[in-house]
Amino acid sequence: MVKPEEPYPVKAGILIENPSLIEEFTAYQNLLLLAKLDSNIQIEEINYLLDYFDLSRFPKQKVKKFSLGMKQKLGIAQALLGKYPLIVLDEPTNALDQESIAKLVKLIHKYQHDGLTFLIATHDSNFVEQVATKELSVQEGTINYEK
Repeated sequence: MVKPEEPYPVKAGILIENPSLIEEFTAYQNLLLLAKLDSNIQIEEINYLLDYFDLSRFPKQKVKKFSLGMKQKLGIAQALLGKYPLIVLDEPTNALDQESIAKLVKLIHKYQHDGLTFLIATHDSNFVEQVATKELSVQEGTINYEK
């Protein structure tokens, strides 16, 4: 768990606005490239995330052929890869269908139980209600309320 009095964690999983993906790579190749930057990430974790987000059904398809929702799920998988202590997600439900959102909620709960901290920026109030342990409303850079 990330605590304010502790130093900012060096390792964090982050998805800001749009996923940064290599369009000419497959989903697996995109995650494998990130895994090569951290020796603690195992192939099993890549396969788990691809299976979980139903992306393993397209093992040879290049990302440029993915739908927006598929790209979003791959971006989320990138942020979750490594199970870093802090995961930052910006509008994670963008382009996701209800089934994918439900799966994301379930996975966030699992990772929260494992001690990961999520910082999520979203306009999806239903999603916030399902995953938030603390909620802030920010308008024009000012916190309006805190729950």
